[in-house]
Amino acid sequence: VMVLATGMVSAADKPSAKSRVDFSRAIRPLLANKCLKCHGPGRTQQQSDLRLDLARSSIGTAIVPGKPHESEVIKRITSQDPEKKMPPPESKLELTSAEIGLLKRWIAEGADYTVHWSFVTPVRPAVPKVTREDWVLSTIDRFVLARIETAGLKVSAAAGKELLIRRLTLDLTGLPPTGAEIDRFLGDTSPQAYERVVDRLLSSQHYGERMAQTWLDLARFGDTNGYENDSDRSMWLYRDWVINAFNTNMPFDRFALEQVAGDLLPHSSSSQRIASGFNRNTTYNEEGGSDPEEFQVVYAVERASTTGTVFMGLTLGCAQCHEHKYDPISQEEFYSFYAFFNSVDGEKGAQGHDIPLPPLLVLSTPQQAAQAQQLAGDLETLDKTIATELARVKLPAPLEPTGTAVESDSLDPPPPPQPTTEDPDAHFDRQARWEFHARKHLLEKLPKEIRKLVELDGDRRDDKQKKTLADHFIRYGYSSARKIFAPLNERHKQLSDRQSKLKSQTPTTMVMKEMAEPRPAFLLLRGDFQQKGIRVKANVPAIFKALPEG
Repeated sequence: VMVLATGMVSAADKPSAKSRVDFSRAIRPLLANKCLKCHGPGRTQQQSDLRLDLARSSIGTAIVPGKPHESEVIKRITSQDPEKKMPPPESKLELTSAEIGLLKRWIAEGADYTVHWSFVTPVRPAVPKVTREDWVLSTIDRFVLARIETAGLKVSAAAGKELLIRRLTLDLTGLPPTGAEIDRFLGDTSPQAYERVVDRLLSSQHYGERMAQTWLDLARFGDTNGYENDSDRSMWLYRDWVINAFNTNMPFDRFALEQVAGDLLPHSSSSQRIASGFNRNTTYNEEGGSDPEEFQVVYAVERASTTGTVFMGLTLGCAQCHEHKYDPISQEEFYSFYAFFNSVDGEKGAQGHDIPLPPLLVLSTPQQAAQAQQLAGDLETLDKTIATELARVKLPAPLEPTGTAVESDSLDPPPPPQPTTEDPDAHFDRQARWEFHARKHLLEKLPKEIRKLVELDGDRRDDKQKKTLADHFIRYGYSSARKIFAPLNERHKQLSDRQSKLKSQTPTTMVMKEMAEPRPAFLLLRGDFQQKGIRVKANVPAIFKALPEG
């Protein structure tokens, strides 16, 4: 019945001969199709200052309320003079006689530029009267039945109990009922049998899972980043938050608030910060050569557009490149709204594969937190010991081919001997010899920072780089210090491996976190991140209630 009633909406909403013409439903779509390309919000295509979509622009100039024959717009659309006729003949657009009649009628009725119903504060309507009182079980039924009766239709016969429990179970849990559940419902002859099934299904864990499916689609939830390599990411805590919100019947205002701004609430809980992951569900680029600045813009645009779609029912993203063609949203207003989502602390526009995407919320158990603290303390103590031992080591001065000690280490030494089975780690008595060997055989095994320094000419290294490279050589390649550092390095590796394993076992989830200083936001001409227009401040479109001061 609900599907049938919903199908009647478009027919029932068409204005009857006696109803007033509604601007939003009848006139705005007509103007959008035939007139607004030249007389609408698109600045680049405007042919004059006349905006037929705005009352302040058209009333008194092109439209005289109550007097269609004195209105210039009617004179133009009915003119036979090709120099005056609108739309102009070269546009290949022409209003039908029915459309002209609709415009005349609208102007005759006062040319009321009504705001679209979605921007009007809802009010409780009067409950309609119906003829089939026996069919009504709830107030909602009266609205459904009234629409059916208005359309001249009859209600369908009640569904059988087998069909009813199947529909209900699939709708509320996404699963078919079991045989035992069907038999129990068929055997329950009490008036409350249906209500009991509803209560049982609403209390099922599967209810939240079923309801979350649609919401997670709207929230663009995914366990991977969505670009190219499509690396895994951890967002299951946000998924479980949504499921739990439905299963605990969280009020919708809290459901919305915690997802849009959970991290900004005073003394926000871990649960509220997890909810803020709604705005971290965007796809993330991992492709090499991507411009980080471009994709920071892409992510913020996507958040603004998704928030507009999900919570406002607006195609807000249409105003990314130009004025909105149908809704009262300017491009400047879009980027003012975008500014709310433009300052995520630690977020990078593009980065490599399988790299965590900060900001992250780490959710350790008490035992994991204690282990992490102990490992961090042990590593800190060990690092101090290693630093002390490094300071005690004095490397021999480099040798010229003649054997004279010199300060420069820029001369390549003769090729060192290949490492033997007794010396598998390639330890050497001179740093230059080790560097020569490292460039030939060890580059892929070296840490990224050390690899860059090894490849950098010695005379181009600054003092800090020289010390970093020398310390690495002493720890991992200096034969005279091998007995000291081999056990320290092994201990460091053990602790680091345990720390890495603990981190991999500790749940994390992507969350929102505001930067201390917001990133500047600009109107982007044609949506191009390289074409910055005026600077904008975070705000909501003017069609909505203004934000409170501060």
